[in-house]
Amino acid sequence: MKLILLHSMLAGVRAAWPMTGWQAYRDYDMHVLRPGEETHEFSSYDRANHNDDGFNGTYSCLRLTQPDSRCVIAEYAGKGGGGGGGGEIASIWFTYAPDSVTPIGDISITLDGREVLRAGLQDVVDGKLGAPFAWPLVGNTNDTMGGNVIKVPMAFRESMLVTTENNPHFYHVVYRRFPAGVAPEKAFDPEEKAEDVVAQLRGFGVRDPKAVKGGALNGRKGRRVKGKVAGASGSVALGKGCGVVTQLALRLPSVPATSYVQDDGRAFGPGGRSAFQLALDPNNKRCRLTRRIDRSIGNQKVKVTVEGAEITADSGAVANGTWMDQTVDIPAAATKGKRKVQVSVECVSSDLDCNEFFYALHCQADGAWANPGYVPSDDWVLMDVLNVGWNNANDELAHGYKIEGQTWEGLRQYMYDDEEHTDAATPDIRLSLTFDGNETVSQVPLGAFFGASLAKGLTRSLLLSVNSLLPNGAWTSYFPMPFSDSASLTLMRGDGSSPLNATVDAIVQPCAGASPAPPSSAWGRFSVQHRRGPTTPGSLWPILYAPGRGISYGLTHTFRGSILQPANTLEFLEGDEQAWLNRTTPGGFNDTTASLRGTGTEDFYESGWYFQDATAEGQPVTVAYGMPLTGLTTAAYGAEGMGCVGSCLGAHRLMVADSMAFGEGIAFGIEHGPDGNDVQAEYETCAFYYA
Repeated sequence: MKLILLHSMLAGVRAAWPMTGWQAYRDYDMHVLRPGEETHEFSSYDRANHNDDGFNGTYSCLRLTQPDSRCVIAEYAGKGGGGGGGGEIASIWFTYAPDSVTPIGDISITLDGREVLRAGLQDVVDGKLGAPFAWPLVGNTNDTMGGNVIKVPMAFRESMLVTTENNPHFYHVVYRRFPAGVAPEKAFDPEEKAEDVVAQLRGFGVRDPKAVKGGALNGRKGRRVKGKVAGASGSVALGKGCGVVTQLALRLPSVPATSYVQDDGRAFGPGGRSAFQLALDPNNKRCRLTRRIDRSIGNQKVKVTVEGAEITADSGAVANGTWMDQTVDIPAAATKGKRKVQVSVECVSSDLDCNEFFYALHCQADGAWANPGYVPSDDWVLMDVLNVGWNNANDELAHGYKIEGQTWEGLRQYMYDDEEHTDAATPDIRLSLTFDGNETVSQVPLGAFFGASLAKGLTRSLLLSVNSLLPNGAWTSYFPMPFSDSASLTLMRGDGSSPLNATVDAIVQPCAGASPAPPSSAWGRFSVQHRRGPTTPGSLWPILYAPGRGISYGLTHTFRGSILQPANTLEFLEGDEQAWLNRTTPGGFNDTTASLRGTGTEDFYESGWYFQDATAEGQPVTVAYGMPLTGLTTAAYGAEGMGCVGSCLGAHRLMVADSMAFGEGIAFGIEHGPDGNDVQAEYETCAFYYA
């Protein structure tokens, strides 16, 4: 019995074609191959292969409709169940002004001759239409540091057309073409709100998205696996027989969190307060709340109330330019048996006011978690987070955040000055994963795998997370990792200098019935392709070059620049992504056969304008952000401890609905620089795929 059949049984009734419509974010059958499918991208890229990728709107309109002169930015017509196939719009991105897409006017999306969306683009990305066009399936410039996204999967049986009222300048539309004779069971219906998907995505970086009720890999029958790597290297058996590793969490107490943090927040004066809700698992035995504050204001005394239980905290004397994490233990009676808690924070007294930037709730389990989305552990487990500030208005809204007596809002770029944080880079620790005797993840640096290569900073994404909010926070993967006979993990310190003292927790979902055959046309093993080195003048940086069949699901990307101020230290970001499917070598200069061709590196990561916060005071500044499918975890300049001469960045993009299936190889790379790959930097990428 093939593994695909097992997962079909676990999922119940499913779409005729894998990863179609909302099923992509319910079933997560990412290992199931999709032979004959193609992923393509419309974009405003410069057809002359220079850098006019949207600045003037030269190539933004494929054509103008008549008689209303609307700008066509994407169109495709298959033949439904005949010779051609249906398809799906998977991802739409725009940028215009750094803080607005209002000048673009409205957007119209027509599927199979039916207009399913017509509304002002700014209203759409602001989430004003409501589910399914709700955050984080949509996001604006504050959510993404310059980009505007629509991640709602919109399947069609025969045709699609996307237009805008005015020239949009910079844009991408990524869509999938299904094989001949394949069409979705039904086209996208905006009346289907998919509120379960919206709710699950809002837990990104905290809870396993596959744990939604009815999901293919819900973990309810999963088996917990525990292991340790005490020395400088060691292995842990994850499973025997047939199964799927659905959750994997590593804890390495020898790796402290980074001292460098950028964050925006708010403040309120004495007598002012904030209030919000946080989620948690009812099977908790004790919990603690951590709040990030700016110690540039001295003697901030606050009263924290959780479900009626009051705790006080005091920041102490002034420490300019310094972060502080205040952690308070919550009485067990206030949290046990509850799935949500109401929190309020009152400013009792201060030298000026009381500020707040970030909240995190951690709990320890009383037995097993009731919610299979939480990774099992004997340590503290992250339950929920609230990111406060103007760039996180949607996160605030989702948590019912309210503030009274606000005195300030703004951005801070400070450092921690305590023993629990470091200004050093993530140490050289290597991760290997072996499935059925095949080492498909081979000595990949831990930081690169999890998107925290520069330093252990907070990483939040749908399938990868790094918890830097407390000592020994977990490094967690939710990628489904199938195996037919065995699975194991190996950790090793690169220089073998000292013990790791690492703990491993995993959930393994067993197969039902006989073991499946080894990977065939039906499914592939979880795999990683890692590279680090200097860019090559005149050549793309290779992200994923692989033969055979498989599916590409995105990457983590670390940039180590060497350009010094006052020059443009981020000029390498002018490079565009390019992907060729069913071939193993990239095309030449100005090759137009690429299936994906973008408009800039930060655009590929669905941000804009060098990841800059347009709301910040003074000069625009590159700021970290997090969304379920894209994010910037670290931004630094001249940080010697991280090995940064010029600007260093750590970004990631997961491609789930917009994943790239290939049958005869893939050549997926990215430019570095505006023209001819002429800007030097050190790149490091970790590409995730199944093959």
